Amino acid sequence: MSATTTRLINNYESLPTAEKRRDFLVDNYFIPLAKEMFNFDKRINVVYLAFAQYFNDEADDAVHYTLIPSSIYGWEKCFTESNVLAERNDPADEWYVDTWDMLHKAYDVITEGSSLYLSNNELFISDFSPYCKEGQDQCGNTFETYLPYAYVRTGDPNVNEGEFVIKMIGDIVRILK
Repeated sequence: MSATTTRLINNYESLPTAEKRRDFLVDNYFIPLAKEMFNFDKRINVVYLAFAQYFNDEADDAVHYTLIPSSIYGWEKCFTESNVLAERNDPADEWYVDTWDMLHKAYDVITEGSSLYLSNNELFISDFSPYCKEGQDQCGNTFETYLPYAYVRTGDPNVNEGEFVIKMIGDIVRILK
């Protein structure tokens, strides 16, 4: 794990409330990664941060995150053929883009190649599981298992060119006991 990622995790874990920890990750991890992804492919107009909680994986209740780049705005539209960045299986496809490769290139720039793996997964679970559907299966598709939490958008007519719109859109969908 890189020194940058270690600092990020230590700062996250030292914050006193779930709200502060969530805001810290959005500001210091998600937004920089999303902005970097915009640099890799000019067709990207929005990057979503989404969470899912699986109850049949190695941790039995782990919360997972993903970043979804899209050429069109709208969570549901990200998973349609209208999104030229929708995952394609054929590299010969003229619209093919390897979103995992793009994300890992962003990791290289922002965290020296390390993705975020917390030593204290209990904090991550308690901070983000209220924003996840209950009882999801890791074999499900991203649209069905993940819920959007935030997005970074470019090309908005209400902001100056080169500026970004950042919006928190996650809703609490369940209360922890």
